[in-house]
Amino acid sequence: MSTLLRDKAIRNFDAARILKEIPNHHHCSSVHCSYFSCFQVVKYIVIEIYKVDDNSIYNSRKVDPLGTRSVHEYIIEVLRRKLVEKKDITEASIFKNKITELKSLRTNSDYLAVSIDKTISDKAYDLAIEITGILQKVYRYESN
Repeated sequence: MSTLLRDKAIRNFDAARILKEIPNHHHCSSVHCSYFSCFQVVKYIVIEIYKVDDNSIYNSRKVDPLGTRSVHEYIIEVLRRKLVEKKDITEASIFKNKITELKSLRTNSDYLAVSIDKTISDKAYDLAIEITGILQKVYRYESN
């Protein structure tokens, strides 16, 4: 799995850009891809850099005191804690705020009967750029 998630993240990020632009205008799908490009990078870092396997993630989540969190929320929180442990408190806060905002846009786009236009898909794409920029700066993983 060493690069599979990272490569999926790159493809989703490319898809997010393509889907939001002319002639496509598939803004809901673009938001979805922007979020998943970030989530896949987060999971890649947790698994490849911190050597936490999928079974450990799912087993730890089951005994987590806040076990009501989704798998996505749990994995994002694991990485936020790792950023804090690295003494990247500011980066941890910015990361958490931005990925929470992006996740909210994705939830609205995927599940709510709301209009998703270019402004929203651009916002999601910009958040993805900011989030992956933070993670690239801190973890210096290969991005291609």
